[in-house]
Amino acid sequence: MVRKPREWVEGAIYHLSPTGNAGRLVFVDDIDREKFTALSSELAPRYGVLIIGYCLMGNHLHLLVISGPDGLSRFMQVLLGRYSRWANRRHGGDGGIFETRFHTTPVDHDAHLWTVAAYIDLNPVKDGFVERPEEWPWSSYRAHVRLDEPAELLSLEAFFEYFEPNAYRRFVDVELGV
Repeated sequence: MVRKPREWVEGAIYHLSPTGNAGRLVFVDDIDREKFTALSSELAPRYGVLIIGYCLMGNHLHLLVISGPDGLSRFMQVLLGRYSRWANRRHGGDGGIFETRFHTTPVDHDAHLWTVAAYIDLNPVKDGFVERPEEWPWSSYRAHVRLDEPAELLSLEAFFEYFEPNAYRRFVDVELGV
């Protein structure tokens, strides 16, 4: 059965969350995460996509993106495909690393944007990897609150069009229950 193509709106914000096929690890170690961030940095500008938030976990990842003129399907197809081929060569695997269709949610208002951004940055805390979001090096949080320079894949200027760093830090702390 053929799936209906997704509809994308240029300039709209989306939360994308590809997961490992059958619970498979997407990132075995930091070398895998470095490769994924390098590929994202290379491909996002090619497809006119702005990545304003991200978190790389073990068996999944989160991207908060602003859609380019051609949508996000081709960007994600190329990104996930190239990463999968590289990871399979590196780890001696074969087949699809990711489930066949990644989860996507349009972010349609400011309150939703704040909640989704915090959800992404708090993912390693909620999954028990760290106690505080700034302890996880593979997310956008440290750049969002100006603790670090942004990773090359992150469009911090676009993020700051929606968020002020200190207000965002306070919001995340409230979400964390601090």
